[in-house]
Amino acid sequence: CPVPVPQIMYMRLVSLNFCKCLKLCILLHVCISHGVCCLGNRRVVYHMEEGEGLPDGMTIDAIGHLWVACYNGGRVIRIDPTTGKRLQTVSLPVMKTTSCCFGGPDYSDLYVTSASLGLSEAERSQQPLSGNIFRVKGLGVKGQSSHSFSG
Repeated sequence: CPVPVPQIMYMRLVSLNFCKCLKLCILLHVCISHGVCCLGNRRVVYHMEEGEGLPDGMTIDAIGHLWVACYNGGRVIRIDPTTGKRLQTVSLPVMKTTSCCFGGPDYSDLYVTSASLGLSEAERSQQPLSGNIFRVKGLGVKGQSSHSFSG
């Protein structure tokens, strides 16, 4: 398998989304063969900007836009994987955002998890909500229900 280039997101048109952080790298839509990651037909989806943090957990909304929790960035960003443009930024009162997913009765709420592990006492006092789960409403977009694996 080729080694991914740091600070670049890749996209391959298959149904599995996978995040592997190598500095500021996000790998999308990769083939998994017997647990081994193999990338083919790669293309850059998005270049992480300095200060955005490290890409961590992701979800996709109902129209196919990618939402990425930015660890040590205090935000979730919404990316159009077709154009590679950042469409939206959701800032949170904590730096260590870890993952995100849509929920609620109509999947219009974005839930964001965060971590507190590794924070100094000073950081804990500045970010007392670290380690909590946040619900973000009013984004104007919806997620979609998950698909259960039947095998």
